[in-house]
Amino acid sequence: MKVYRVARDYLLKSIEKNLRNVDEGAVNKFIELLEKAKTEGRRVFLIGAGRSGLVAKAVGMRLVHLDIEAYVVGETITRPLHKGDIVIAISGSGETTSVASVVKKARELGGVVVAITSKPSSTIGKLADIMIKLESKRPEDDESNYLVRQIEERKAPISPLGTLFELSALIFLDSMISELGARLEMDEEDMRKRHTNIE
Repeated sequence: MKVYRVARDYLLKSIEKNLRNVDEGAVNKFIELLEKAKTEGRRVFLIGAGRSGLVAKAVGMRLVHLDIEAYVVGETITRPLHKGDIVIAISGSGETTSVASVVKKARELGGVVVAITSKPSSTIGKLADIMIKLESKRPEDDESNYLVRQIEERKAPISPLGTLFELSALIFLDSMISELGARLEMDEEDMRKRHTNIE
C-alpha cells in the first residue's frame, strides 16, 4: 500500500498546486464565452484524444445539462460548426494530430478556439483565442521527494503518462461548470431535468 499512498498524496498535492496557478483572467474569459454561447445560441464542440477525450465527453454532458448545445467531435450526431461557434480542445502536448487538425479546421471556419494544454507554444496553443495552461508533470516535485524517487526507481509509476494533466483538466472544467451554472442561475435541479432518463 506504500505506492498507493504516495501516488494519492502526490496527485492531490500536484493537482491543487496546478489549479492554483491557472490564469484566472483566462478562466473568466472562457466562462464569459460560454455564457454568450448560451444567450446567443452558439454551439460548443469538444475534442480530445484518449483519456483527454473522456474528459471532453464528461464536460460536454455538463454543458448539455446547462442547456448549451454541445457536441463531441467525432460522434455521429455532431452538427456542423458555424462562424462564432466554440471549440474546446484538450491536449496535454498540444500536438495530438487529431486534435490539432480539428483546431486548424475550426479556425478556417471562423470558430473560436479554447485550448487546454500544458504547452502554450504548441500548435493548438498558438491557434487558440483563449489558452488555459495546465501542467502535465512536475519534475521538481519528483526530485524533491525522496520517497517518490525511490518508488520510481522500482518502476512504480506515480503519475503515469498524462495522468496529472487529465485529472487537473477534469477538476478545472468541473469547477468552471459550477461557476457557469451560478452565472446562468441554474441549480442542480435544473440540470437534472436535462439528464438522460432512458438509462
